Amino acid sequence: MKKIHLTFLLAILVFAFSCNVKTQTENKSVLFSTWKLVDNEMKKVEELPHLNYKEVYDSENNLIEVINYMNESVFVTSKYTYENGLKKLMEQYDKENKLIRTTSFDYDSENRLVQENINILSDKILLMKYYYHANGSLIKKELIDSENNINEYWNYSYQTENTYKTETEEYFRKNELAMVTKTVFNEIGLEIEKTKIYPDKAEETKMTYQYEMKPGESIDWIVKKSFLNDSLVIENRKLYQ
Repeated sequence: MKKIHLTFLLAILVFAFSCNVKTQTENKSVLFSTWKLVDNEMKKVEELPHLNYKEVYDSENNLIEVINYMNESVFVTSKYTYENGLKKLMEQYDKENKLIRTTSFDYDSENRLVQENINILSDKILLMKYYYHANGSLIKKELIDSENNINEYWNYSYQTENTYKTETEEYFRKNELAMVTKTVFNEIGLEIEKTKIYPDKAEETKMTYQYEMKPGESIDWIVKKSFLNDSLVIENRKLYQ
Protein backbone atom coordinates (compact mmCIF):
# COMPACT_ATOMS: atom_id res chain seq x y z
CA MET A 1 0.00 0.00 0.00
CA LYS A 2 2.82 2.34 0.93
CA LYS A 3 4.57 1.60 -2.36
CA ILE A 4 1.40 2.44 -4.33
CA HIS A 5 1.00 5.68 -2.36
CA LEU A 6 4.58 6.74 -3.14
CA THR A 7 4.16 5.86 -6.80
CA PHE A 8 1.00 8.00 -6.94
CA LEU A 9 2.78 10.97 -5.34
CA LEU A 10 5.68 10.61 -7.76
CA ALA A 11 3.26 10.61 -10.69
CA ILE A 12 1.64 13.81 -9.42
CA LEU A 13 5.03 15.51 -9.05
CA VAL A 14 6.07 14.50 -12.58
CA PHE A 15 2.76 15.80 -13.97
CA ALA A 16 3.07 19.08 -12.08
CA PHE A 17 6.64 19.54 -13.30
CA SER A 18 5.69 18.84 -16.92
CA CYS A 19 2.82 21.36 -16.71
CA ASN A 20 5.18 23.97 -15.29
CA VAL A 21 7.72 23.40 -18.06
CA LYS A 22 4.96 23.65 -20.67
CA THR A 23 3.73 26.91 -19.18
CA GLN A 24 7.20 28.43 -19.28
CA THR A 25 8.13 27.32 -22.81
CA GLU A 26 4.86 27.65 -24.74
CA ASN A 27 4.11 30.81 -26.67
CA LYS A 28 1.05 32.80 -25.75
CA SER A 29 -1.13 34.92 -27.98
CA VAL A 30 -3.72 37.68 -27.85
CA LEU A 31 -6.42 38.00 -30.51
CA PHE A 32 -7.63 41.55 -31.23
CA SER A 33 -10.92 42.33 -32.96
CA THR A 34 -12.85 45.52 -33.68
CA TRP A 35 -16.62 45.92 -33.49
CA LYS A 36 -18.69 48.81 -34.79
CA LEU A 37 -22.16 49.96 -33.83
CA VAL A 38 -24.47 49.35 -36.81
CA ASP A 39 -28.26 49.62 -36.50
CA ASN A 40 -27.98 49.53 -32.68
CA GLU A 41 -25.95 46.32 -32.81
CA MET A 42 -22.22 45.71 -32.43
CA LYS A 43 -20.91 44.02 -35.60
CA LYS A 44 -17.37 42.82 -36.23
CA VAL A 45 -15.35 44.82 -38.76
CA GLU A 46 -13.94 42.10 -41.01
CA GLU A 47 -12.57 43.97 -44.02
CA LEU A 48 -9.84 46.09 -42.36
CA PRO A 49 -6.74 44.00 -41.51
CA HIS A 50 -5.16 46.61 -39.23
CA LEU A 51 -8.19 46.26 -36.92
CA ASN A 52 -8.17 42.45 -36.65
CA TYR A 53 -4.95 40.72 -35.72
CA LYS A 54 -3.22 38.28 -33.42
CA GLU A 55 -0.10 39.00 -31.38
CA VAL A 56 2.14 36.07 -30.42
CA TYR A 57 4.61 36.29 -27.52
CA ASP A 58 7.43 33.99 -26.50
CA SER A 59 8.13 32.72 -22.98
CA GLU A 60 10.06 35.93 -22.19
CA ASN A 61 7.07 38.06 -23.24
CA ASN A 62 8.74 39.30 -26.42
CA LEU A 63 6.37 40.01 -29.31
CA ILE A 64 7.53 37.57 -32.01
CA GLU A 65 4.67 37.58 -34.52
CA VAL A 66 1.69 39.67 -35.60
CA ILE A 67 -0.88 38.14 -37.96
CA ASN A 68 -3.36 40.50 -39.60
CA TYR A 69 -6.66 39.13 -40.89
CA MET A 70 -9.13 40.29 -43.53
CA ASN A 71 -12.46 38.51 -43.72
CA GLU A 72 -11.13 35.75 -41.44
CA SER A 73 -8.17 35.00 -43.76
CA VAL A 74 -4.51 35.83 -43.17
CA PHE A 75 -3.67 39.09 -44.95
CA VAL A 76 -0.12 39.84 -43.77
CA THR A 77 2.26 38.35 -41.18
CA SER A 78 5.06 40.20 -39.38
CA LYS A 79 7.83 38.27 -37.63
CA TYR A 80 10.28 39.73 -35.10
CA THR A 81 13.71 38.61 -33.91
CA TYR A 82 15.64 39.84 -30.86
CA GLU A 83 19.21 40.23 -29.64
CA ASN A 84 19.99 40.71 -25.95
CA GLY A 85 16.35 41.46 -25.27
CA LEU A 86 16.11 44.17 -27.95
CA LYS A 87 13.97 43.92 -31.08
CA LYS A 88 16.41 43.88 -34.01
CA LEU A 89 14.53 42.80 -37.12
CA MET A 90 10.98 42.67 -38.49
CA GLU A 91 10.16 40.65 -41.62
CA GLN A 92 6.73 41.07 -43.18
CA TYR A 93 5.09 38.53 -45.49
CA ASP A 94 1.98 38.80 -47.64
CA LYS A 95 -0.83 36.25 -47.77
CA GLU A 96 1.17 34.21 -50.27
CA ASN A 97 4.05 34.08 -47.76
CA LYS A 98 6.19 36.34 -49.95
CA LEU A 99 8.57 38.69 -48.16
CA ILE A 100 7.43 42.26 -48.86
CA ARG A 101 9.12 44.39 -46.21
CA THR A 102 11.95 44.33 -43.70
CA THR A 103 12.75 46.72 -40.87
CA SER A 104 15.88 46.68 -38.73
CA PHE A 105 16.13 48.61 -35.46
CA ASP A 106 19.08 50.60 -34.06
CA TYR A 107 19.55 51.63 -30.44
CA ASP A 108 21.73 54.05 -28.49
CA SER A 109 23.93 53.24 -25.48
CA GLU A 110 20.86 53.49 -23.22
CA ASN A 111 18.94 50.93 -25.31
CA ARG A 112 16.57 53.57 -26.69
CA LEU A 113 15.29 53.10 -30.23
CA VAL A 114 16.95 55.75 -32.41
CA GLN A 115 16.36 54.52 -35.96
CA GLU A 116 14.21 52.17 -38.01
CA ASN A 117 15.65 51.12 -41.36
CA ILE A 118 12.60 50.35 -43.49
CA ASN A 119 13.01 48.44 -46.73
CA ILE A 120 9.78 48.11 -48.70
CA LEU A 121 10.98 45.54 -51.20
CA SER A 122 8.93 46.85 -54.10
CA ASP A 123 10.78 50.17 -54.45
CA LYS A 124 11.27 52.17 -51.24
CA ILE A 125 13.89 52.52 -48.54
CA LEU A 126 12.89 54.77 -45.64
CA LEU A 127 14.35 55.83 -42.31
CA MET A 128 12.42 56.67 -39.15
CA LYS A 129 14.58 58.57 -36.67
CA TYR A 130 13.79 59.12 -32.99
CA TYR A 131 15.00 61.92 -30.72
CA TYR A 132 14.82 62.12 -26.93
CA HIS A 133 14.90 64.66 -24.14
CA ALA A 134 17.60 64.33 -21.48
CA ASN A 135 14.95 62.80 -19.20
CA GLY A 136 14.38 59.98 -21.70
CA SER A 137 11.06 61.19 -23.14
CA LEU A 138 10.52 60.96 -26.90
CA ILE A 139 10.38 64.49 -28.33
CA LYS A 140 10.56 64.00 -32.11
CA LYS A 141 10.25 61.48 -34.96
CA GLU A 142 11.31 62.04 -38.56
CA LEU A 143 10.43 60.00 -41.64
CA ILE A 144 13.20 60.33 -44.24
CA ASP A 145 12.87 59.11 -47.82
CA SER A 146 15.51 57.56 -50.07
CA GLU A 147 16.57 61.02 -51.29
CA ASN A 148 17.15 62.18 -47.71
CA ASN A 149 14.06 64.39 -47.68
CA ILE A 150 12.14 64.82 -44.43
CA ASN A 151 8.56 64.80 -45.70
CA GLU A 152 6.89 63.99 -42.38
CA TYR A 153 7.80 64.55 -38.76
CA TRP A 154 6.18 64.48 -35.34
CA ASN A 155 6.87 66.62 -32.26
CA TYR A 156 5.95 65.46 -28.75
CA SER A 157 5.37 67.24 -25.45
CA TYR A 158 3.98 66.07 -22.12
CA GLN A 159 2.07 67.33 -19.11
CA THR A 160 1.28 65.60 -15.82
CA GLU A 161 -1.65 66.49 -13.58
CA ASN A 162 -2.20 64.42 -10.46
CA THR A 163 -1.94 60.82 -11.72
CA TYR A 164 -2.93 61.62 -15.32
CA LYS A 165 -0.48 62.27 -18.15
CA THR A 166 -1.24 64.18 -21.36
CA GLU A 167 0.80 63.59 -24.51
CA THR A 168 0.59 66.14 -27.31
CA GLU A 169 1.66 65.02 -30.78
CA GLU A 170 2.07 67.55 -33.59
CA TYR A 171 2.18 65.96 -37.02
CA PHE A 172 3.79 67.92 -39.86
CA ARG A 173 3.55 67.02 -43.53
CA LYS A 174 5.88 68.94 -45.86
CA ASN A 175 6.58 71.40 -43.05
CA GLU A 176 2.91 72.23 -42.55
CA LEU A 177 1.05 71.32 -39.38
CA ALA A 178 -1.52 68.74 -40.46
CA MET A 179 -2.86 67.39 -37.17
CA VAL A 180 -2.52 67.79 -33.41
CA THR A 181 -3.39 64.82 -31.20
CA LYS A 182 -3.79 65.15 -27.45
CA THR A 183 -4.03 61.87 -25.53
CA VAL A 184 -4.76 61.58 -21.82
CA PHE A 185 -3.51 58.48 -19.97
CA ASN A 186 -4.66 57.29 -16.56
CA GLU A 187 -2.45 56.13 -13.69
CA ILE A 188 -1.78 52.69 -15.24
CA GLY A 189 -1.06 54.02 -18.73
CA LEU A 190 -4.40 53.35 -20.44
CA GLU A 191 -5.63 56.09 -22.76
CA ILE A 192 -8.92 57.55 -21.57
CA GLU A 193 -9.30 60.53 -23.89
CA LYS A 194 -8.04 61.49 -27.34
CA THR A 195 -8.63 64.79 -29.13
CA LYS A 196 -7.62 65.28 -32.76
CA ILE A 197 -7.39 68.79 -34.18
CA TYR A 198 -7.08 69.46 -37.92
CA PRO A 199 -5.85 73.08 -38.32
CA ASP A 200 -6.29 73.23 -42.10
CA LYS A 201 -9.93 72.13 -41.83
CA ALA A 202 -10.77 73.86 -38.55
CA GLU A 203 -12.12 70.51 -37.32
CA GLU A 204 -11.83 68.74 -33.98
CA THR A 205 -12.91 65.29 -32.80
CA LYS A 206 -12.83 63.96 -29.27
CA MET A 207 -12.99 60.32 -28.24
CA THR A 208 -13.25 58.97 -24.71
CA TYR A 209 -12.56 55.38 -23.63
CA GLN A 210 -13.81 52.94 -21.03
CA TYR A 211 -12.42 49.50 -20.22
CA GLU A 212 -13.53 46.11 -19.01
CA MET A 213 -10.53 44.58 -17.29
CA LYS A 214 -9.33 41.01 -17.43
CA PRO A 215 -10.69 39.11 -14.39
CA GLY A 216 -8.19 39.17 -11.55
CA GLU A 217 -5.95 41.68 -13.35
CA SER A 218 -5.48 45.40 -12.79
CA ILE A 219 -3.68 46.41 -16.02
CA ASP A 220 -4.89 44.03 -18.77
CA TRP A 221 -8.20 44.83 -20.48
CA ILE A 222 -10.52 42.61 -22.50
CA VAL A 223 -12.89 45.25 -23.90
CA LYS A 224 -12.12 48.86 -24.81
CA LYS A 225 -15.16 51.00 -25.58
CA SER A 226 -14.77 54.15 -27.66
CA PHE A 227 -17.26 57.01 -27.36
CA LEU A 228 -17.77 59.95 -29.69
CA ASN A 229 -19.84 62.75 -28.17
CA ASP A 230 -20.84 60.33 -25.37
CA SER A 231 -22.17 57.78 -27.89
CA LEU A 232 -20.61 54.31 -28.16
CA VAL A 233 -19.20 53.83 -31.67
CA ILE A 234 -16.40 51.23 -31.46
CA GLU A 235 -15.44 48.28 -29.28
CA ASN A 236 -11.99 46.74 -29.35
CA ARG A 237 -11.89 43.24 -27.86
CA LYS A 238 -8.99 41.07 -26.73
CA LEU A 239 -9.07 37.30 -26.37
CA TYR A 240 -6.16 35.86 -24.40
CA GLN A 241 -5.11 32.44 -25.67
